[in-house]
Amino acid sequence: PPPPAAAAAAAAVSTTASSSPSTLPASPSSPPQITQHNSTALPALSDADAAAHRVAVDMWRDKWVDGHVGFHLPRAHHQLVQHKTALLGEGVTSPPEQSKRILVPLCGKAVDMLWLAACGHRVYGVELSRVAAEEFFAESGMPRSVASADRPQGGPAEPWGAGVTRVHTSGNVAVIEGDLFSLRATTVRGPPDTDSTTGERQWDRAGDGDAVDVADTEDGDARVGAQGSISFREESLRFAAGRGPAMDAVWDRGALVAVEPHLRERYALALSEWMAPGARMLVVVVSYDPDAGIEGPPHNVSPDTLKALYEPLGMAVTLLGSEECIDSAPPRMRQRISSMTESVYLVTKPPAARRHRW
Repeated sequence: PPPPAAAAAAAAVSTTASSSPSTLPASPSSPPQITQHNSTALPALSDADAAAHRVAVDMWRDKWVDGHVGFHLPRAHHQLVQHKTALLGEGVTSPPEQSKRILVPLCGKAVDMLWLAACGHRVYGVELSRVAAEEFFAESGMPRSVASADRPQGGPAEPWGAGVTRVHTSGNVAVIEGDLFSLRATTVRGPPDTDSTTGERQWDRAGDGDAVDVADTEDGDARVGAQGSISFREESLRFAAGRGPAMDAVWDRGALVAVEPHLRERYALALSEWMAPGARMLVVVVSYDPDAGIEGPPHNVSPDTLKALYEPLGMAVTLLGSEECIDSAPPRMRQRISSMTESVYLVTKPPAARRHRW
């Protein structure tokens, strides 16, 4: 069962959750076009951009040390509560199903993670700041265990990444302390790429001649109801080491709008690599007058920008709703603009056949 703090978080929003939509959005009649896109196709990061990322890493860590975290919400985000069904379906008890693995990038100490855990799911947050990770568990009253992740700066994922240092776990919540860009997936595979010379779709092959997806290659599963069970702590350490598992869902509130614009393409690619075939992601972004001369974060993310990031990866992007949010904008931004729009999108990775006979 979820820890008391998680149960309390769920109870606090139960009235709002009851108004969530009861059906999933209609699926398109055919999956989106898959285009060839992989990490080797991205140009090397320039020295200037790598240096800018190091400055951003220090900035975010300093914000948490100094307590300048006005973006933190003391309750589950209303867009998550409202659109939970679109992201996760009806839940783990009605009808019965395996609990889902949910990734929360740049999680801070978001109460959203407690709420998702109270719904019965496995939650993986990724956060640069040790202060944020420690405050999350301390303020929720959840006893935690801490293990070294041992993925140093300059590792194989992105040599300019700030590394991954520790994994904090309690119950069915983990916070991986480190740089998201040092966590590039090494085993998660999604839909097939298209060979640029033959035009044929290419799959990873197993020894028996069948094409398989990542679910066929996992040697342990920490989800409720799974066979070959391993501990959630062990699964979290595997994820921190870049050995999977694939994520069933992603909740991105405040992550894409915080990532430096020159890293957005790498960020989108990393998320797509972690997502299992058929996985869904809720993305909350803000948009405002691009000519106002304002520098984020939060960075301006227009509908066209979001589609340009995910549609080339074969993912469907659907707008679920928008609302005015100027009252929540930082004071320095309210001095320059009179309107800011918060929009929530459902981003869906196409399903892949589990077996394909050659």
